[in-house]
Amino acid sequence: MSFDRMRKILEFDPVDRSVTVQAGVVTRTVQDFARERDLYYPVSFAAEGSSQVGGNIATNAGGIRVMRYGLTRDQVAGLRVVDGRGEVLDCNAGLVKNASGYDLRHLMIGSEGTLGLVVEATLWLTDPPPPARVMMLGAPNPGAILGLLDRGRRELALSAFEFMSRAAVRRSAQAQGLDLPFASEPAFYALMEFDCPAGAEEDVEAAAAAIFEAGLEAGTVMEGVI
Repeated sequence: MSFDRMRKILEFDPVDRSVTVQAGVVTRTVQDFARERDLYYPVSFAAEGSSQVGGNIATNAGGIRVMRYGLTRDQVAGLRVVDGRGEVLDCNAGLVKNASGYDLRHLMIGSEGTLGLVVEATLWLTDPPPPARVMMLGAPNPGAILGLLDRGRRELALSAFEFMSRAAVRRSAQAQGLDLPFASEPAFYALMEFDCPAGAEEDVEAAAAAIFEAGLEAGTVMEGVI
């Protein structure tokens, strides 16, 4: 099923900070639309330049900033769906609070088209995030990675956290023709992105450095870079 001809942005509500689009609108188009209005659409992943909003909703796509903003489900204010009988269903109609019964919107999200086809969606937009810093740390085992996640959540405003095995990093580096990030080649790598608002750079970088140094002392971090 192709929605390539359904690529219109139908409506923008600056008060609700929502935008209604057809299912074939590309994710990056929504991101750019929001950015032009000093807003932000937080669903972001490698295929954002080709993926379509309808597909994102059908699969409940996540992306790299799920920790901060949640899944696609959390950005959907309302849906228009065509079911197997050809009937058009309006799900939630962009309401913030709706306690009137079953929320078919959430039933449709992630159903991969088995219950109906999304033809329109109303999406929430939010404030743009502040500038960010990124820290990569090498760790000896999965337990150390979990410890870094826990401390990062408590001491930094995390927006993204990813971990990778040594084998995954090797393959990625080879594919891109890049050097490995650390000569010691730790068993696991943690990649942390966190807010660094203007005027708070020294405090944020000090907090990140403290996590790095504490990990070195405890043996849960092998190497790192901010």
